[in-house]
Amino acid sequence: MKKILLVGSQGYLGSRLTDYLQDFGYQCAGADVGFFQYGVLYYPNPVTMLNKEARTLTEKDIEGFDVVLLPLMEI
Repeated sequence: MKKILLVGSQGYLGSRLTDYLQDFGYQCAGADVGFFQYGVLYYPNPVTMLNKEARTLTEKDIEGFDVVLLPLMEI
């Protein structure tokens, strides 16, 4: 099973993506500072969280993950 870290997991795209990936058997964790934590239209299943944003992640934070995803939406 692949272990995935989603940076921005509490935003609109990240919150949908965590559940989608878990439905396919991936183990997900999130990294987010919670800016959109209560303002989303969809509330995902809970995942292990790092209270960090992309700019502050260290090599140690991503140890043990097979994939690090940063879902972006350009508007």
